[in-house]
Amino acid sequence: MTAPDKYPVRNRLVSRRSLCLGLVVLAMAAAYAILFPWLIKTFGPRTRIFSLSFVLLAAWQWGLWGGVAASIVNLGLNLILHQSLGQPLAGGPLGVIVSMSLAVVVGRLSDVTRRLKEQLATKRRTEEKLSEYHAHLETEVQARTAALTEANRRLEAEISERRRVEDALREGEEKYRLVVENASEAILVAQDGKIRFFNARTAAMTGYSPDELIDRPFDQFLHFEDRAMVVERHQRRVAGEKLPPAYDFRVLTAAGETRWLEVNAVRFDWEGRPATLNFLTDVTDRKNAEAALKASEQMFQAAFRFSPDWVSISTLDDGRYLDVNEAYCQGTGWGRGEVIGKTSTEIGLWVDPEDRRRGAELIEKNGRLNQMEAAFCRKNGQQIIALWSAAPVTIGDQACIISVVQDITDQKKAEQSLRASEKRFRDLFESITDLVYTQDLEGRFLSVNPALAETFGHPPEELIGRRAAEFMKPEFREAFETEYLHALRTEGRYAGTSLYFRANGQRRYIDYRSSLVRPDEGEPYISGTGRDVTEQIQAEKQLKSLQHQLLQAQKMEAVGTLASGIAHDFNNILHAVSGYLELLGSRRRDIPPDHRHLAEINLLTERAAELVRRLLTFSRKVESRTELVDLNGEVVQTVKMLERTIPKMIEINTDLAEDLWPVRGDRTQIEQVVMNLGANARDAMPQGGRLDIQTSNVTLDEEYSRSQVDVFPGEYVRLRVSDTGHGMDPETVQHIFEPFFTTKGVGQGTGLGLSTVYGIVQGHGGHLTCTSRPGQGTTFDIFLPALVEAVGLDVARIEVKDQVAGGDETILLVDDEPSVLDIARDILGQYGYTVIRAMSGEEALDIYGDRGGEIDLVILDLNMPGMGGQACLEELVKRDPTVRVLVASGYPAGGAEESVLEAGAWGFVGKPYRLAHFLTRVREALDGGS
Repeated sequence: MTAPDKYPVRNRLVSRRSLCLGLVVLAMAAAYAILFPWLIKTFGPRTRIFSLSFVLLAAWQWGLWGGVAASIVNLGLNLILHQSLGQPLAGGPLGVIVSMSLAVVVGRLSDVTRRLKEQLATKRRTEEKLSEYHAHLETEVQARTAALTEANRRLEAEISERRRVEDALREGEEKYRLVVENASEAILVAQDGKIRFFNARTAAMTGYSPDELIDRPFDQFLHFEDRAMVVERHQRRVAGEKLPPAYDFRVLTAAGETRWLEVNAVRFDWEGRPATLNFLTDVTDRKNAEAALKASEQMFQAAFRFSPDWVSISTLDDGRYLDVNEAYCQGTGWGRGEVIGKTSTEIGLWVDPEDRRRGAELIEKNGRLNQMEAAFCRKNGQQIIALWSAAPVTIGDQACIISVVQDITDQKKAEQSLRASEKRFRDLFESITDLVYTQDLEGRFLSVNPALAETFGHPPEELIGRRAAEFMKPEFREAFETEYLHALRTEGRYAGTSLYFRANGQRRYIDYRSSLVRPDEGEPYISGTGRDVTEQIQAEKQLKSLQHQLLQAQKMEAVGTLASGIAHDFNNILHAVSGYLELLGSRRRDIPPDHRHLAEINLLTERAAELVRRLLTFSRKVESRTELVDLNGEVVQTVKMLERTIPKMIEINTDLAEDLWPVRGDRTQIEQVVMNLGANARDAMPQGGRLDIQTSNVTLDEEYSRSQVDVFPGEYVRLRVSDTGHGMDPETVQHIFEPFFTTKGVGQGTGLGLSTVYGIVQGHGGHLTCTSRPGQGTTFDIFLPALVEAVGLDVARIEVKDQVAGGDETILLVDDEPSVLDIARDILGQYGYTVIRAMSGEEALDIYGDRGGEIDLVILDLNMPGMGGQACLEELVKRDPTVRVLVASGYPAGGAEESVLEAGAWGFVGKPYRLAHFLTRVREALDGGS
């Protein structure tokens, strides 16, 4: 039903008032239009804004769309009146915008107010309906309560009677439960193959919780060998068959142990259905004792019968044999029937009867005899040497002696041979020129030969008991334990080359091989040999140094070749950047910036930075650093450099395989290979020609590998560089990879280019061939091992994401270049960071000392005057080990990157700062990413 309107008069008054207000607005608008010329003439142009009041009144009365319509009508009316009077529109375009904006705002407020009034009226009507429903509900509740009170009274009477009966039943059950729960035996009821009841002793005996036992199939707790038997007996007993009540079976406890139980089972009814009542007793100890006794008897019988030693049992009083084993018969030559009932003296077993008397005295004195050496005589008269052991035993009621004789005749002969062998070994050990040693598992010398003592400069007796690590540098001694000894203990062998110091301080490099020896007797030990390779190592170091100088010299030659091309490129870049900046600077201030020009400047800046990075990478003196390389990408980059240095009359063509396998190598060295071959082709075509560069996947088979030196069959990536130059004869081809070999005139080449190419390819595990004929050009084929298993992996350089996040942390920015500080400050400030600037390491330390608690990150330049970035970093870490430092550098050369990371820096950020990359590294450093 619909609630009546409680405020009809009030609502009608509101409607009438709105109608009157609308009429007033229309009357005022008409009056204003009629009186407008008089107002302008009398009060001046300022009255032109009066029409806005009528617009606002209309918007308040009629809402948003009424206000917009009134403002449009007002605008049209004003235009007509102003044009007729020759007056400009009040406020110009701004006045129109303000008029319409105010009309929209006021109209919107009017709509919201009207909607709120309607919602309040609806709420009042809903509350009146709820009040009526509440009164009706109270009446129904009262009637229902009276009925429930009477029902509750009758229910309480029934509950009282039931409680009395239950108390009597509970008392009887409690007595029964006390008896069952405190029984010393496990009691269990089984029905339908499941456990229906059990006492506490059952759970304690099996180790299972009550929830794990109740209503679970009992066969899942039985040993698999007894499961079928127990289930069958249970089913037969429940069916009414007469079976013996007691038998043994095995169960599996919760801990996984096997326990023997003895069960006494009877059939009875449980809750009206047949079941078995089972009384369980743990008999595991008894079973184990029986099994142990039986096993002991079997073991003794087996040991007696199958022992390889002579075993005999004789009486204690007169020494007559009661039994002998098969080994006794085979060893002495006497049959078992020939010796039973006789003594060892009667059959002539002793070479010297005094040995028997002496053994008997030791048994009487010590209670047993342990491995006394004696001579025995076989039935055929052959004498043997053996170890005699004996002990008194009681068999039944008779005192006996059990004797064990071990034949050591062959061992005695072996010992004699061993002594002779040891003498020969000792002579060899003393005279061999290689280093021979043994060590214990802690690395202490147990024995050394004279050659090792001479190499270390100590007498042998001074080396015994000392660790080899004592003769190493202190920083290498930890590796002696963690690598050398660890490998020997776990893998059983280790080989390597180590630096040692003689007694006079001289360095000696020793190439060694050690193995772990586990003798049949005694403790394990380390046996090894070595050789003094000091002269070889020194020669290799000199060769490596010469190779490095050769490589670097060739690099610098190539850098000189690139200089003009790079300068030309850099000049073009600067010219373009300057032109775009002038275009941007010449624009009028009221014209927004051209983002296309800014983007071009950004690309040109990145191109210039990349050019510098590649030049630094190409010329730096650092160790080769291999990584997963896309050979096609390196060829494309190098061809761009070749196009700037090779004369224009030489055409460069590339044919790159689309599915090229990746390789592992040093990008810089691979670029140098292509550059050197390109430069070599340029010199071979002074009048112009064509340079072809191809890549492809190839498989080198066994036949090809046998025809080449140090080439293994497998998958390779081939780089082919061909030219149409003057070519070479076979004699020249044989020498082109030799250092300093050149066919050019004086001052036209060093002869290092192709030898460097050869060294780089060899260093990458590759293979290089050259095919050339006079007048027919030259072709170089380079084969690099392919990583076929890495196909599909991303080998492209990592690109920085465009979307970056800012923050509200405080950053200390340290750089001696004001422009760099300004740029970094503007970038960080634009993304919400608070920036503190310092222009030297000393100033940074002062600021950090005063405000270190509020600084979240330090961005530190390495190359600064004064104390420099490295020293500043070390001092910051010393003062605050938790400080987070991001090192900024144009290019970390040599070991700078490793040294600053070891000093405590979080990581690097490249210069010049690129906004996205710079902000990403800052965010990663603050968030603790890697």
